[in-house]
Amino acid sequence: MKTNLFTAIAFSAFSLCLMSSCSQSDSTPLDETGSSQMALLSVDAEGVSAMTRSNVVPVLTVTSPLDADEIEFLYAMREDEKLAHDVYAVFADKYPTAPQISRIMRAEESHIACVDSLLDYYEIEYTPLTEAGVFSDPTRQTFYDQLITQDTTLVQTFSTMAFMEEESVAAYKEVLPDVANENIALVVSNLMKASSNHLKAVVRQITVLGGTYVPVVLSQEDFDAILNAPFTHGNAYGQYKGKGGNTNSQKGGKATGAKGKVNQAGVCTQTVNGYAPGQSQDKGVGKGYRKGKN
Repeated sequence: MKTNLFTAIAFSAFSLCLMSSCSQSDSTPLDETGSSQMALLSVDAEGVSAMTRSNVVPVLTVTSPLDADEIEFLYAMREDEKLAHDVYAVFADKYPTAPQISRIMRAEESHIACVDSLLDYYEIEYTPLTEAGVFSDPTRQTFYDQLITQDTTLVQTFSTMAFMEEESVAAYKEVLPDVANENIALVVSNLMKASSNHLKAVVRQITVLGGTYVPVVLSQEDFDAILNAPFTHGNAYGQYKGKGGNTNSQKGGKATGAKGKVNQAGVCTQTVNGYAPGQSQDKGVGKGYRKGKN
């Protein structure tokens, strides 16, 4: 999302009392075949869009282990979500009378957790998150430092959030065609929908406060289409009782154990397919898909 990272996603808005639906999914009861439907992305009436924390693994498809580029890509997404969360945390402290910001911040936590679920599913060893506001990648660190210091009013703060969400939509849209792994594509597509919801919600909040927002990254046509569309949930995905599993262990004839490692700098140091670190820095793959580490 972004000139940096899969960034802003959990957006909401205005004056009504919002409740983040992070732990909720749109699901139907299991039928006689043991299957049901759930949405990976949930959205409330005000546009706060959270990734479902529970039951994520059952919707995933068994695939080959991740290669180094995919591992680095996931880690970059995780750092993007951390960036958004940490920026919104600063804004929430600065404007405690604007509860929409803290609700959005908490929704960001679900996006980080969703990426972590993918890393866990593929048995990738990764480090814990760094402390708030600290990033190993200097590009992310510089971006964070700029974002938290440039605003002096609440309208400007919401405008910064809108810019982050706008960048996210554009970046997701650009990288999605290059994502071959269907589980990663599932998450990316839902994050793109979440960013669209949040952009719409934040722009509404700006309007409520008497301000205006002009798109910086998206075309006017794409921007207007988002504002005029309803808030959207993620697509429904099959969930099967007794199938799936908590890891990708032994699937496809692979042995158990870690199938990859990535360090705090976002560099893949081990895979099961023979090469590391990632080989490509092109848009859409690896840690360089945006202004990430390159």
